[in-house]
Amino acid sequence: MFDDEDDPKAKARQQVADYVAPLDFEEYERERRKRDKHGRWLPGFCGNINGRPRNKPRLSEADLFVFGNTLTTVKVSGESVEMTQREANLKKLYESAMKGSVRAQIHLEKDFQRLDQERAEGHALLDSLERKYLIEGKGERIPREIEIQMMALRRILGRDEATAIEIARAKRRRKKPKS
Repeated sequence: MFDDEDDPKAKARQQVADYVAPLDFEEYERERRKRDKHGRWLPGFCGNINGRPRNKPRLSEADLFVFGNTLTTVKVSGESVEMTQREANLKKLYESAMKGSVRAQIHLEKDFQRLDQERAEGHALLDSLERKYLIEGKGERIPREIEIQMMALRRILGRDEATAIEIARAKRRRKKPKS
């Protein structure tokens, strides 16, 4: 009988197998799952390990927009009030936070911090635009896009239009030469 230890090819194969890095777990699992000579899976093995994938409905922005803006009737203090789904969801979130839900409180606090950050950035942007075009401007006309952006920022931030006019007047007063 032929002994593998004396076979030079077997020795070479063993040396190569020892030299090659060991297979990672996934490759090992793939190698372990063998098929029979007809290409069929052996008993106890399956080609689809995770099973059939579940159908998940995909939400698009349009679906969320439609859902959020759909009107619904909600009972508030015994009265029926009509509001959007989004408003009702926020109301429920506020209520659960006030009842002591820590997750709702954390979620709301993150939203409040994000809102505060956005407002601070809006104030900084409006201040820089007013400084650039109203205070430091050299009598040149403000571009229409910038003017619209400044008006929108004032409206969003609750700043009065009079503030910008006062800045412009103060600029004019400073620029008058004394004789």
